[in-house]
Amino acid sequence: MKKMKKKKNKKETSLKQIFSNIGFCLAFLYKLNSKMVFIRIVSTVMQSAANFVPIIFIRFIINEITVGKNVKMTAVYIVSMVAATLTVSIVNTLLSKVDAKENEKTTHAIKSYLGSLAMKMKYSDLEEPRMKDFIEVAGGSNPFFEILAYSTGFLLALLNAAGLSAIILTIHPVIFIFVFGIVAIQIFVDKKRRSFQFYFQRAIAKLLRKQKYLYDLAYNTKFAKETRVNGLEGWITDKIDDYFENELIPSDIKNCRSVLRFQSISEASAVLQQAVIYVYLAYSVVFGGMLLGDFSMYMTSIERFTDYISGLVGNYSLLLSTGLTAQEIRYCITMSEKQDDAAVEESLSDFDENNFTFEFKNVSFKYPSTDRMILKNINMKLSADESLSLVGINGAGKSTFVKLLCRFYEPTEGEILLNGMPVNRIPYNEYMKLFSVVFQDFKLFSYSVQENITMSDTADPEKLDKCVELAGIKEKISLLKDGTAAYMSKQFDPEGVEFSGGEGQKVAIARALYKDAPIVILDEPTSALDPIAEYDIYKRFSELAKGKCAVYISHRLSSTRFTDKIAVFSEGELCEYGNHKELMDIDGGLYRNMFEMQAQYYR
Repeated sequence: MKKMKKKKNKKETSLKQIFSNIGFCLAFLYKLNSKMVFIRIVSTVMQSAANFVPIIFIRFIINEITVGKNVKMTAVYIVSMVAATLTVSIVNTLLSKVDAKENEKTTHAIKSYLGSLAMKMKYSDLEEPRMKDFIEVAGGSNPFFEILAYSTGFLLALLNAAGLSAIILTIHPVIFIFVFGIVAIQIFVDKKRRSFQFYFQRAIAKLLRKQKYLYDLAYNTKFAKETRVNGLEGWITDKIDDYFENELIPSDIKNCRSVLRFQSISEASAVLQQAVIYVYLAYSVVFGGMLLGDFSMYMTSIERFTDYISGLVGNYSLLLSTGLTAQEIRYCITMSEKQDDAAVEESLSDFDENNFTFEFKNVSFKYPSTDRMILKNINMKLSADESLSLVGINGAGKSTFVKLLCRFYEPTEGEILLNGMPVNRIPYNEYMKLFSVVFQDFKLFSYSVQENITMSDTADPEKLDKCVELAGIKEKISLLKDGTAAYMSKQFDPEGVEFSGGEGQKVAIARALYKDAPIVILDEPTSALDPIAEYDIYKRFSELAKGKCAVYISHRLSSTRFTDKIAVFSEGELCEYGNHKELMDIDGGLYRNMFEMQAQYYR
């Protein structure tokens, strides 16, 4: 007995949480655009009024024609109905236009707000499944409008059902109970049908995936060469036809039979309802003195009552379902808004770009939801005027070292210090100003060359030209019709220029040079370049980076000759550390072996 009570409380709490999520979403919309929410509520009330105008007036008109036979009064009723209908229609049309305009404004406000939250979100949070879903929502659909639509849909159905209930009750309470019972049967059957459809869709999803794959074999160009060389046309066609006949058709027939069974029960109950009500109302007209206008009003009310009760249940169900899924976006919004509130921050106002030291102190790290340590007990110092090369095979931890340095992740163990102060105490935006980074998977934007380099609508022409030259892309840009004003893709400009991988990397390098931050990081930015071009890039960059803190990552060891120190990583550990000469003097050393293996290809 005690366990049953506990289970019930859990269910009630869950329902309470769902309604809390619904309230959160409605409050969120109201905060962004209260006008739209108000208009939607008024529009719902006016739509309900529009449904009752003909029901009420037609009753009076028919009764006046059949009983009163007063032409003048009949005309008054007709004119009043037309005027009321026209007024409600005009108001609803105006509200619809205003609603469409406000809806567009609100959509922009939501996208903008969620986009800003997504961009401010901690990089490490992007690994969390809930946050990944939030990113999808921020870039696509969201539950806010769905909750508003289902809420107003529920309100509309409630208003109409309540009004129609009042009308039906005037016939006879037993008739109301009978109609409500039929509606309950239809709702129960519809629930069973939707449940069956849900499980059927899950079951058929696998079949449809295989069907899509088979069609892809015929349509997709990536299979075209194999298809033609091996003469697979007949083989693929036979598989498609066989699968359709033996898998999809039987499954579809089974579904159709089940749906037909549900529909038959629902329609039979509807026919029963109509038959009973028609007989009762006809009897009331013939023997009870019911007027034809009342007969028309009652029949219309009963028919619509069924629809609105179904709408009431349907909108309520959809509202709860959306309120449940809204839990995730609510969590992400709340976390994104509060994630920096608890941080104890120290300003960098006294930071000296020419005199600072980074220290990795007993730093170990593993990515979220994994158990394997990527970095293990790293201890290293990096000074303002020092250059460092990170060397090691793939997966050794080099890029992870850079991600920790850039605070994309926090160390699992240990800490990173800047002039003795934990870097996680520094305001993130201030900290990011210290870095110019060219990532291995750098991204360019579908805007002008100038904007891709300056990351701004304005530019210092001399500085821009110098960075373009140092990055080795001046010749390419000089050949462009619009120079640095040329667009870097055809997405927004049909005359835009498509850069090769190597040219794109040079633009990314120019971007890092233009930012002119005190710490420069190159995370294998020259992987698409040939060894000679890479050597030239590193030579130029090392000259520019003199006096700066510079970190280089490259599989080719040409960059190591330009740096003061070399850190050699192996299986997440810092196994060797020193300059080129010191590491080459280590017999059997990892760096020496790697360098000599590469050098033999260039002798």
